[in-house]
Amino acid sequence: ANFPKLKDLQWEIVRHWADPEIDMGHLKGLEKLLLSMLQFHIVNKLILPPNIKKLTINRGVIPELVLPASLVSLRIYETQIHEVRFQQSLKILEMDQCNGVNMIIPEGLERFIYSGMDHYQIPVIPHGLLYLGLPYTKIGPIGLRHIRLPSTLTHLDLSNTTIGDAAMGLILPKGLTHLNLSHNGIGAEGAKIVLPLGMLHLDFRNNNIGNVGEKNLQLPATLTTLILDSNLISSVKDLPAGLTALSLDDNAIDIGELKFPDS
Repeated sequence: ANFPKLKDLQWEIVRHWADPEIDMGHLKGLEKLLLSMLQFHIVNKLILPPNIKKLTINRGVIPELVLPASLVSLRIYETQIHEVRFQQSLKILEMDQCNGVNMIIPEGLERFIYSGMDHYQIPVIPHGLLYLGLPYTKIGPIGLRHIRLPSTLTHLDLSNTTIGDAAMGLILPKGLTHLNLSHNGIGAEGAKIVLPLGMLHLDFRNNNIGNVGEKNLQLPATLTTLILDSNLISSVKDLPAGLTALSLDDNAIDIGELKFPDS
């Protein structure tokens, strides 16, 4: 059936079948597709709807993924793909635990999340990117040296990347407003990182910093949200006057000793 009015489809394949081909080329009205498969289900040929805009693929094995020119958003989770051809129309790309993919990221991409990989698997990060997320990627201090951040970034997520005190060497884009460095084992040296003057949101949970302010973790005056849970903090000084949200759970500081700026 053609289902000419069908625009959103969720399809879960719960068993293997003999024909390793999925042809949805006749679904010309479909704009959003969620395709879930068994972990080792092999699809040798996947023909997608010609006008699809949003695609999510969960699990499975797809040797080659050919994407239509209409696609704007692509999310791939725990899927083995050997080669994928991206179109310049793509704006959002999220990949989690997709090892062994041969790909070139399109220059027009705005949001890129690449998680659960080793640092040597990270592709070249395109210019013009606004949002970059590399959570749970095994970057470490060595991998961090090879990452070049686009000057256009406004959001950066490097949580759970084991970078430790190498964070101090991060050269952050001037226009960055949101930064997540949580769960990284960052201590006093790493807390000397230079933060952009216009930053609004900083997540520094689950690290090893002892003090905030003065020489350690100097906070931009523009900051509105600060998350410092599960550190070793005993002193906080020079809180930004515009701060509207502060979280300090599981630290050594007495909340009664905090001095909040007049605002």
